[in-house]
Amino acid sequence: MSYKYEISKFSDQCLVIKGKKAKNIFDVQRNNTLPYILIDSFNGKYNKFSDDITCPKCEENDIIIVMDGASSGRVTTNLNGIIGSTLSAIKIKNPQKLNKDYLYYYVKLKYELLNKTAKGSAIPHTDRTVLMNLEIPIPSMHIQKQIVEILEMMSNLKKKREEVNQLANMMIHSTFLKMFGDLSKAKWRLAPLKEIVIGNPQNGLFKLNNLYGKGTKIAWVENISSDCILNTSNLKRVILSKEEVEKYQVQQYDVLVTRSSHLGKRGVGIMNVVNDLDEDITFESHIIKLKLDLKIINPFYLCAYFNTNYGRELIEKKATQATMSTINQSNLLEIPIHLPPIELQNHFASFITSLRLMRQKQARSEEEINILNNLLLQKSFLLTS
Repeated sequence: MSYKYEISKFSDQCLVIKGKKAKNIFDVQRNNTLPYILIDSFNGKYNKFSDDITCPKCEENDIIIVMDGASSGRVTTNLNGIIGSTLSAIKIKNPQKLNKDYLYYYVKLKYELLNKTAKGSAIPHTDRTVLMNLEIPIPSMHIQKQIVEILEMMSNLKKKREEVNQLANMMIHSTFLKMFGDLSKAKWRLAPLKEIVIGNPQNGLFKLNNLYGKGTKIAWVENISSDCILNTSNLKRVILSKEEVEKYQVQQYDVLVTRSSHLGKRGVGIMNVVNDLDEDITFESHIIKLKLDLKIINPFYLCAYFNTNYGRELIEKKATQATMSTINQSNLLEIPIHLPPIELQNHFASFITSLRLMRQKQARSEEEINILNNLLLQKSFLLTS
């Protein structure tokens, strides 16, 4: 079946309004303030607020796109507030012709293109020309809504998977607190990280965006989460030389630490254990790799320790704030950690690894869902041809 449809340039259908850094930013909402939209608001929760009326604003009918950073090209919608400097609001010129959710899924389909063509070395920036020249297939509004309904069913399935992951994270956190108690009152020996790390920490490597798409798996900041174990199912791939792979590959039980983040201080110092390697994996320049002395510290204990409120406070005190929040190797190695008996640490790790089979099945399922989702996105927009 085929449909009559129009192909229209993105620039003919949309306006793109760049955000800016607000003058006054608050951690709690006050009178006459609006949510200050940053990339960590993409989960629908507002953590910052501002009364700066000079800043551009977004509404729920707008699409928000990341213009700067490792996640350039990522989109979300249904947010209302003041737009931060790394984001832009996409506003539809004629909502009677182009459905907002249809456009959202279309731009989401183009994430890989927008991310790969981002410009800049230290901090990538979405290429506005590439964005504005996208060609949008525009069928009737009825067909657009049908496509949205199909894609939302898949989106809901992915959300259910995310809820399972969150439940597993809660189990890890709860078990840690039961076994080790209130860390602020712990009597075990405190040691700086430099005493439990073998050799020197290592920063990852930077590669230009045009080298991404195939080759060796590479972990980015966005792959490191609060669940202790690195999820390798959604890693990007990059073309590397044999020497680069050898220099930057990770080993079993290495710990990867986020070195810098656009999410603020709470986005730095997140730690994941490398586990169950089935092929070479490397790590990107915004990540630090640690090799631990496994005789005195268990990597699963380490990651869970610094995922507690107590551990996060220790890390955030050592982080610095500029364009991005960062923590350098020296400051990281100065952070203290309690060292309970290694037997107790290993016992906790055995609980973590007991979840491993579930996570492996979950990861395979997630990978299949992501592949299916991408195919569905592509085929949904091909329905118009």
